[in-house]
Amino acid sequence: MQELQQRETRYFTPDSVANAARILLDGGLVVFPTETVYGLGADAGNHAACQAVYAAKGRPADNPLIVHLYSLEQLEDCVAELPDAARRLYEAFSPGPLTIVLPKSERICDAATAGLPTVGIRFPSHPVARRFLEAVRTPVAGPSANMSGRSSTTSFQMAVEHMKGRVDGIIDGGDCTVGLESTILGFDDAGRVRILRPGAVTYEMIRDLLGDEAVVKPTDYRPNVDRPEAPGMKYAHYQPRAAVYLMAEVDAELLETRFPNDTVGYIGLVDPSPVAERVKVRTFPDLTSYARNLYRSFHDFDEQGCTIIVAEVPPRTGLGVALMDRLDKAAEGRVL
Repeated sequence: MQELQQRETRYFTPDSVANAARILLDGGLVVFPTETVYGLGADAGNHAACQAVYAAKGRPADNPLIVHLYSLEQLEDCVAELPDAARRLYEAFSPGPLTIVLPKSERICDAATAGLPTVGIRFPSHPVARRFLEAVRTPVAGPSANMSGRSSTTSFQMAVEHMKGRVDGIIDGGDCTVGLESTILGFDDAGRVRILRPGAVTYEMIRDLLGDEAVVKPTDYRPNVDRPEAPGMKYAHYQPRAAVYLMAEVDAELLETRFPNDTVGYIGLVDPSPVAERVKVRTFPDLTSYARNLYRSFHDFDEQGCTIIVAEVPPRTGLGVALMDRLDKAAEGRVL
């Protein structure tokens, strides 16, 4: 892994993305907002710049990066082939939180794909991301802009806290509206779609578009985590500094008694109040809000000195599958 070099970090508004684009085209690293999370951008054809992404994040070298494009027309330059199902999926759900893993072209450097012959590509819908990518007009490798293993950043402030001094520029795009990383899809040998990482584009949405026979049910697919095809498959991810525990049935008494000497953060759909003052409660009216605010809540609980975070287990359908995926990786098997 390339050694980290301290960098002077400049900040950009949405109106100055052209200046940020020049930095990236000169081989620099630029953090940019997307609708899912903030991304750490580098020229996907620049081997040294992509290696610098790994150093900036402290990211394992076998964990591939996602490449961001502005338009479908750019795909021809980035992939060796485009299955009809992939084109239909992109047309239905892009721009948006969808990544598809495809055979890569020589335009994408090996550092961006961790040496794999495939590349994950998506088209973000965030207006500032689109303005930035249009100004760059080159494929941009962009994993989440956070230290490896930690929670992704979903606001400009969070991105600055993680990446100041590690990148050359950070674009302020406000808060992310989805809050969870993109859905990642791949294909099996029969050409059926596999969900490598769940996200806001759900299994049900994909099935409704392509049909039952074209999509592998998530319960029927077991990924090979020793050789990840996509980010988020092998390593512990999405973790705050506090230890995360999962709670299937919300129990106010257990929240207070299980950790009597800790400041505890609780996040979920069901309000456990009344609880002791040292239990910080954050509840949301629906799964969309829960997902959007997950990483921000992790961040805020850390800032409030919480040493324990208890998260309510969401329903395991639709967006709840993606939310549970992030919670499960953050908790590493810790359940109340």
